[in-house]
Amino acid sequence: MSLTQLKVDPEGNGEGLLALAVELSVNEQQRALELKHYDVEPLRLTSVRRRK
Repeated sequence: MSLTQLKVDPEGNGEGLLALAVELSVNEQQRALELKHYDVEPLRLTSVRRRK
């Protein structure tokens, strides 16, 4: 599974992270997703823009 995190501002510009080949689990106590087998550092996405 892959996980993508994007942060985009109101103008449509942003950045993010892309984690490939990870296993996800839910930590219900912390209300968060946890990544397992996170052997490779995520790819950093820069200059992300919203399409119209």
